[in-house]
Amino acid sequence: MKNTNILLFCIFLFFILQSNCASHVAFVKTKKLVKRTNIEIVTRKYIVTSPRKILLMGDSMAYFLGFRLNDYCEKNNHDMYCVTWVSGTTGGYAKSDTIQYFINNFGADYIIFVIGSNELFYYDIPERQKYVETIIAMMGDIPNIWIGPPNWKEDTGINQMMLEVLGEDRFFLSKKLTFERQAEGDAHPSRRASEMWFDSVAVWIMRDSKYPIILEKPDNKSLNPIKGKTLVTRYYKKIVTDSI
Repeated sequence: MKNTNILLFCIFLFFILQSNCASHVAFVKTKKLVKRTNIEIVTRKYIVTSPRKILLMGDSMAYFLGFRLNDYCEKNNHDMYCVTWVSGTTGGYAKSDTIQYFINNFGADYIIFVIGSNELFYYDIPERQKYVETIIAMMGDIPNIWIGPPNWKEDTGINQMMLEVLGEDRFFLSKKLTFERQAEGDAHPSRRASEMWFDSVAVWIMRDSKYPIILEKPDNKSLNPIKGKTLVTRYYKKIVTDSI
């Protein structure tokens, strides 16, 4: 009889332990699922899911980033227009009506502005700040994010100034990345590096930017030309444009 009671107690204890173990496993799985779900909510809570008319504009770096953005736009059903001002600066854009002209021309409702590569070594940072603030005013209430220059040497303050004016959620600090260049001594990243550069920007836009839009990574490269791809010199109201 005593042995029977011991056996029954052991069986009872076994089931209790199994039940607790099962509950613990279920809790761990649920916890992971909840954690994953919360990340998804935080990531996409305010994301714009409808297609955008994206205006990519800036200095010559915009030209090379445009090819990869075109891949993203085809994948995510956005329209895209690329305006490149070779050797463009914040001063050049601030002192002209280039931005308003192309916003109106393309009906853009989202702007990606690439600037600073030609100003890495300027020392008149307070003056540059006035230009940046003027450009922001020109863009009005259109959502806009800025991409900083791909530094090849340490700058004299342009990056820090734009970061302070725009904030981390509107300014992508490109100088933190390492770039393969098109040639030795060339400031421009290679085509492959430009693709990787925009891949990083796309993740930042979706997860960390003030104006997130859908930019899922494309599976293939686009075979379609970029709409409105333009080389521009538009300074002090004087227009000279060439479609390319």
